[in-house]
Amino acid sequence: MSTFFIVANSFAAPLISDVSYHYVDADTPQGAVEAFLLTYSHPFKLYSAAVFSGADPYHRGEKPFLFWLSNHELARRAAVQNKPSYSYLGHCPGKFEIDHVLHTIDNSYGGEIVEV
Repeated sequence: MSTFFIVANSFAAPLISDVSYHYVDADTPQGAVEAFLLTYSHPFKLYSAAVFSGADPYHRGEKPFLFWLSNHELARRAAVQNKPSYSYLGHCPGKFEIDHVLHTIDNSYGGEIVEV
């Protein structure tokens, strides 16, 4: 079993994300994020989380093992793929505009593990 370091960002609360830091014991990075998801209790829900081998790699700017991304963030990334620049206006979880085009996401608080 290893100890992993997780950096979590809530949905905007109310203007910017709250960032929190957690140590989780697990056999794998996937296991760490899965265990973390069971205990995360921010009132504005989880927007994203990054899993590192420890705090030092995070502070050195190293890449995480993996991310957990909300459906909102996954949809935002898909909407801006191949755009060198764009305007973004967030209305609420699950509703945002990219270049004045409205995007609505069902189950914006759900998400998935994304490998780096």
